[in-house]
Amino acid sequence: MLIDDEILVCPSCRGGLDWKKDAVACLSCGMKFPVYARVADFRGVSKEFSPSAKEVEVRDALLAAYDSSSFEDLLKIRFGGSKECPRDLIEFNLAFELSYESKGAYRCFQRNKLLADSGKKLSGSRVFLDVGCGTGTAVPWIMKGFDAGVGLDYSLVDLIVGRKFLAEHKIENITLVCADARKLPFAEGQFDFVNATDVIEHIVPGQEDFLREIRRVLVSGGGFYFNSPNRYNVFTPEPHVLVRFVGFIPRSWMDGYVYMMKGVKYGAIRLLSIRELRRITGAVFGNGFLLTGPFIDMSAPATDFKRRVVKKMPFLLAFVNAFLKPVTTNYQVIAFKP
Repeated sequence: MLIDDEILVCPSCRGGLDWKKDAVACLSCGMKFPVYARVADFRGVSKEFSPSAKEVEVRDALLAAYDSSSFEDLLKIRFGGSKECPRDLIEFNLAFELSYESKGAYRCFQRNKLLADSGKKLSGSRVFLDVGCGTGTAVPWIMKGFDAGVGLDYSLVDLIVGRKFLAEHKIENITLVCADARKLPFAEGQFDFVNATDVIEHIVPGQEDFLREIRRVLVSGGGFYFNSPNRYNVFTPEPHVLVRFVGFIPRSWMDGYVYMMKGVKYGAIRLLSIRELRRITGAVFGNGFLLTGPFIDMSAPATDFKRRVVKKMPFLLAFVNAFLKPVTTNYQVIAFKP
């Protein structure tokens, strides 16, 4: 399946595209978008967009080493070049990316479990979209059961690394695209299912616009799975900066609080409460969605302490999950386009 020819369009006017080796041009409005290591960069549709000096530095280092380096070598260049990033976060990112098979398989399991809980079936299994795919290494496992897949992310450097991964593993039915999730470069009604794990909190601003774009590119009856870390989580540190109780700080103070505690910026992250999440999802998908956020997840591994306790006292499950839902760690949502 030729994803480029059938699905991709100009994110500005949604006109057809003329593909060249180093650039893509819109046949309608004339906009041009660069291509790096077979990854088209559509972020320039936003006039205010300009790649940072750091991105350009890492991008050029990756491209210079691309032909002679392995996927893991490129991954180290990607995450090892930032002096501003604390060492524990660099190590955390590397370990996270290298766990791609288990990560992808678990995300597929989460998707299928919530799909089963919703009581609905997908309209088809032709094309899958993973928004916020990062390096895209987990996509082959997340899209299990689909004929072809597209991985989309805002980070060009991640996607360059991901192209090397796909080439090394000879995976030819996945296309990687760099774009703004609020301005997707896809024609309307193209995807049977969209996945967006660990994404919505990074859409700042425009989280509702993001959901509307997802709805637009879904086929009728298509499904959309995403998760959303809880702003008012009391059980674990904030997952992006490993600082506790960030969500309880007024939004205007969060960046300063995180910088004081960790020495990194936080303004590009916006966690949602369960009330905010329900509101924006309902505004886009109406009643066609299911939101869950159990404190005790009975699909967790059997060694999980909470699960072992509840198996002995099952009457506690519904009460504990309902009582702690507003302060649990994470929510999962599956929504459907009518």
